[in-house]
Amino acid sequence: MGVAGEVFVESETLVRSLRSIMDSTVGKPEFVASFNNVVSQTEELSTRLNGFINDIDPKVKHSLANLEDASQRVHILLKDQELPVKTIIQNGSEVSAKLREVVDKADRVADEMNRLLVKVNSSNSTLGAMLNDSTFYLELRGTLNSADSLFRHIEKKGLDVNVNLF
Repeated sequence: MGVAGEVFVESETLVRSLRSIMDSTVGKPEFVASFNNVVSQTEELSTRLNGFINDIDPKVKHSLANLEDASQRVHILLKDQELPVKTIIQNGSEVSAKLREVVDKADRVADEMNRLLVKVNSSNSTLGAMLNDSTFYLELRGTLNSADSLFRHIEKKGLDVNVNLF
């Protein structure tokens, strides 16, 4: 049979398969009714979607225009605030540096106060001896009492001063 015969046989098989498929689907009256129903529903859905798109399209376009306008305004606002924000950051850096200086000075003052308190609390310093020695306190109190008595005496009797120069 040759190549032409094989092609002919394969063509016959293909035509029979197509006829069988057509007869079992499109050729049946039930299929045509079902297919027409699907086409009808598809056309109805397409009409409804077109109506929905026609209704919603201007709203979407308006919303997009508003969004674009808002975006442009935010961009302008950010651009306008760029220099003030940079200035605030720069000022913050300066304030931070000055605050660091103040903290450093406060640390030095605290260190000096600690050294001073160590000296004051030490019995080797005059102030420490005065604060820590009860004898000094008692003698100072006695001196103040004597001075008080002297002033009262002067107040009552007056002061008689005799001065010899040579």
